[in-house]
Amino acid sequence: MNKIVIYLRNIIAIIWLLLALFISICMLSYNEFNVIEFNNNTLLIIQNDDKELNYKKGDLLIVKKVLDNKTDVGDKLFYYNNNVVNYGTVEGKKQDENKVIYTIKGNKVSEKYIIGKANNKSYHNYGKLLEKITSKWGFIIIVVIPTLLAIFYEAAIIIKSLKNSK
Repeated sequence: MNKIVIYLRNIIAIIWLLLALFISICMLSYNEFNVIEFNNNTLLIIQNDDKELNYKKGDLLIVKKVLDNKTDVGDKLFYYNNNVVNYGTVEGKKQDENKVIYTIKGNKVSEKYIIGKANNKSYHNYGKLLEKITSKWGFIIIVVIPTLLAIFYEAAIIIKSLKNSK
């Protein structure tokens, strides 16, 4: 019975460690628009139901950055506009010196603000979960408090063993 308890405790510890590592990496990967970004992939959380794109509030999208030569007029793109994630159809595209400028919903959008195409598979409600666990309170509850409890527990065991050895 004791071996089973140790085995289960170790499994829980490993799962917690992986979760804590994932949360920490996500929180360190926020870009200047407060969106999680890993290299060429952006984790977008849909904030409102969208009938046009068939996404629901709380959906999680993994949007891959598009290269200029793979984007054409008529493509639907996610992009940053005034620090908010928007989407729209590319109405025009032109090369301006060393960068590409898109016209989306009448706005000129530099390629640097393009996130990716809006034809991604959505993971229903995973966005809500990701939003909660990567919040300040989620980090405190899932990572900080269990870490402190583990430290106090180990300290108590060390103190107890020191007292018993005297």
